[in-house]
Amino acid sequence: MSDICPDLEDITRKIRDYIESQRRPSTQIKGEVVELNPLQNTLRLLIKKNYDFYPGALVLLDEDFATVMDYYGPHLILNYKKIHTLTLNQKVIVDTDSINLILEKLQRTIEKIEENRLNEDNKRILKFLTKKGRPQYDPSDINYIAPHLNNRQQDAVKKSLAANDFHLIIGPPGTGKTTVIREIVHQKVQSGDRVLVTAWTNSSVDNILEKLDLVGERVLRLGSLSEISRPVRHLALQEQRKKHPQWAQVIEWDEKIQNTFRAMKDQVSEDKKIQKQINVLRSQIFNFRNIIYRLNHEKKELIPVKTTYPHQDNPESEILIIEKEMRLKKEEADHYHQLAGHILELGELEGELPDGDTFYALEAELKKLKSKKVIKKVYSIFNSSKYQEFERELQKKDKSYQEMVTTYQGYWEAHDLLEGELGKLYPQGEGDLIGDAVNSQLDLLKFHESFLDLKKVEI
Repeated sequence: MSDICPDLEDITRKIRDYIESQRRPSTQIKGEVVELNPLQNTLRLLIKKNYDFYPGALVLLDEDFATVMDYYGPHLILNYKKIHTLTLNQKVIVDTDSINLILEKLQRTIEKIEENRLNEDNKRILKFLTKKGRPQYDPSDINYIAPHLNNRQQDAVKKSLAANDFHLIIGPPGTGKTTVIREIVHQKVQSGDRVLVTAWTNSSVDNILEKLDLVGERVLRLGSLSEISRPVRHLALQEQRKKHPQWAQVIEWDEKIQNTFRAMKDQVSEDKKIQKQINVLRSQIFNFRNIIYRLNHEKKELIPVKTTYPHQDNPESEILIIEKEMRLKKEEADHYHQLAGHILELGELEGELPDGDTFYALEAELKKLKSKKVIKKVYSIFNSSKYQEFERELQKKDKSYQEMVTTYQGYWEAHDLLEGELGKLYPQGEGDLIGDAVNSQLDLLKFHESFLDLKKVEI
């Protein structure tokens, strides 16, 4: 630091004290990382608090800077250079307090000064601020300056436009600083330059914009919509996007995504209940398998369920590709849920089956009756009515037995069909049908989001 200013250590200490005195409790918004894109340094958060984010806004993500790319529903898209430090499902804190953001930037600048990590341009500017150097100016050719400016204001405009680095204008309230800024902006725009106007408060920026005569020029006001004054709110990005012809489609897809997420929460809860029922059914299948194997019937041919996908022409754009993937994912999710529904139906069929003890008791009784049939027939010559009664009872028992066998057969055929389908999906014998169904729907939702993102990019 000594090569810049001997008194700089005292200056940085005072600035540190100022930073600590001005810090405010952070506006903490809790979120969860649900998507990471390391190639583009972007991530998607699922946040638990509604907030008026806007594209381009700077936030603190776990005390590091991040830039808002987009915000819809509970989803916040951020650009974050330290994305490699994050993992999926990680819980994070987002701080949106503008004062804390400015103080954090100032804090890091002080650290660079103390550690002598400033580049040459910043060292040169620091010398200007500590009065160890003087800014350089090039003569500017200004044809016209608003006549209502006094001499000092006109001089401030000329020097600002001629400065190679920057020109600092200092004055108490009421001396016309805002008027000078408006004239500088007007001069730059007339020269075909792009101008960025920033200020410590939103009202200061709006005050400058309200009195600027920029008819026919493209003006974009960045900031939280709730903090932009009404006379210039139409210049905000959030308002200007609404004029795009495809904005209605973006809103429609946004609503679809929100409705899908709400439905997904209910579906996940219901699917968990279904999964518990399926687990119970699977545990009971082993017992019924022993019963069916004792019947020693022919194995039925399995009829595989095939899902065919309609042929699609080669897509001409990314949107067509996503639309195709959305259709395929929907068919996949429907297939998963169809299998789950069949398993539930199998459980209902199982509930109609007699228990094993009843089946074995009837089988044993039927064998005894059939073994007595010859003896009963011999004695029937003396009492035919009793033999007919015995025959009716035997037929009734045999009919009940056959109905049981048919029921077991129907159950086991359905079971084998489903087992064959599950074997195709899970060759190793392990799998979570309901979980995969939910994941398929989540994938489908991601394609919806990608479609929405592409539409926003087009807009």
